[in-house]
Amino acid sequence: MDLLPLLPLLCLCLLTCSGVTSAQQNQPPVNVEEDSDVVLPCSLSTKEDIEFKLFVWRKVPQKYEGWKEVFQYNAGIHYNKGRGGQSEEFKGRVSHFQDELKHGDASITIRNTKMADSGEYSCYFPNLQTPQTFYIKLVVGRVLKDRSGENIPGAAPKPFVAILDQTKDRSLLQCDVHGDPEPEVEWRDSAGNKLPAETQVEPIRNLFYVTLRTTVTQTDRYRCVATQKTISHQVSNEISVITWLSPGWIILIVVAVVVAVVAVVNVVVVIAVAVFVKMGYITLYRIKGPSLGWIILIVVLTPVAGVLALMMLVYKGYIILDQKKKFIKVKEGRDVTLPCSLSTKEDLTSKRFIWRKRPEERGEWPTVFLYEGQRKEVEGQDKHFQGRVEYFPEELKQGNVSIKIKKTTKADSGYYVCDHLDLQNPQLFIVQLVVVDASTQKKKKHDSII
Repeated sequence: MDLLPLLPLLCLCLLTCSGVTSAQQNQPPVNVEEDSDVVLPCSLSTKEDIEFKLFVWRKVPQKYEGWKEVFQYNAGIHYNKGRGGQSEEFKGRVSHFQDELKHGDASITIRNTKMADSGEYSCYFPNLQTPQTFYIKLVVGRVLKDRSGENIPGAAPKPFVAILDQTKDRSLLQCDVHGDPEPEVEWRDSAGNKLPAETQVEPIRNLFYVTLRTTVTQTDRYRCVATQKTISHQVSNEISVITWLSPGWIILIVVAVVVAVVAVVNVVVVIAVAVFVKMGYITLYRIKGPSLGWIILIVVLTPVAGVLALMMLVYKGYIILDQKKKFIKVKEGRDVTLPCSLSTKEDLTSKRFIWRKRPEERGEWPTVFLYEGQRKEVEGQDKHFQGRVEYFPEELKQGNVSIKIKKTTKADSGYYVCDHLDLQNPQLFIVQLVVVDASTQKKKKHDSII
């Protein structure tokens, strides 16, 4: 009788009996979402007590990796109780079920799972009468979340949001974000509803620069959300809108109210203490330290310090009370300078800024000038402005990013926006340019014609 066809089956039986392999390696994979906890099962069919046994959890090598030491238990001593040798990525994240050991259960929990945790795991009992090994496959699924701290190339940073223009009954919101792959960007209100918006996308070098603008008419909190599904990255930023006040005035009023409340409370406390002292309910002992007069003076002057701090924030430009438009009129054919200068005088030599022109009708905003930290070749400038726009390199160190448009034409008339892309406290500047006929002689009293 020819036994050759039965040889593979015989080898498998011998391996299984010797504990080198296990029939349980074919069990379904364990699936879990990223950042969740997961239990990897491993139980002896004999229900043998393993409290004083040895079992070892390892992660099977992938590609060029070696075996990863996940968890090791030996008669009460394990990685969470002084034993060394655990792989760095599993430290502090793996635990076992102590009460289940007497039932032969060596399952473990991996907390806060990561994508790198995906793979095959082995649960090995080397000291049993018949050594056994169990294999479990773990699959960690990606979830959309902010991955800014994971150093993923091309991951979009937190969007820059601002109120570009505001009247009593409407506000124009702008959101700027860049990344690769191209981010899907949308504006949402506080209820999560997607808002209609105008989108402009400019591929510059290896990144996609996306600008999204929407007009809102209601007081609310609005969120700009940027999503890159292929890398499971989503990041957002919010801005509050009150239709009858600019954001700077809102901040100023809120802070002023807080300072006023603190001042009133301080005065009430001082008066109450003085009354109680006079009535004899409170006795003050001067042992060491400031006198009662100094204490009262300090309490009263505390709100003054708050007011001074508020004034400093306004002076430094961290609170912008209004975004007034600069109006400039120039004769056709002449050169004109559009001003844009930071009150903080911050050095912008290595920063990025962009000038755009608001279109006459709905559509993309033409790029007038883009500066990217002294990089000479910058793409994306609108053809209408090519060869006609200059900046002032020596002024960048003083926070001045003004530009000069040469040989102006009537088509240059319109609203221009100066937008800083890298500042910790971003600012927007709006300039209205009007180009008139060179033959124009008359002018209004308050208009200046260059």
